[in-house]
Amino acid sequence: ATLAGGLIGLQERLDPPPSFDGMAWGLPPEEGVQLARSITTAADALDGDKRLRSALGDSLVDHWVGHCRGEWLAFHTTGGDPASRLSDWELRRYFENV
Repeated sequence: ATLAGGLIGLQERLDPPPSFDGMAWGLPPEEGVQLARSITTAADALDGDKRLRSALGDSLVDHWVGHCRGEWLAFHTTGGDPASRLSDWELRRYFENV
């Protein structure tokens, strides 16, 4: 997605935004564009992004959006705790990736 975004910027001759050296997570709204605060919000944004769909292809975008929505469903139906910073569910599910 990052490379596709760069390619889109080059193709459309878009000016890049100013560089940012801070931590993008948790910025207040007045600081600029906000990152998605949930996996479903991110999936919805990707699903509706025509530029990324064009660059990545419908198959990849549809697969990734479906995967993200499936992760949300698995988390909320098999013991995830949205109030926890790192839940036991996440540790069990993703430990092998760490």
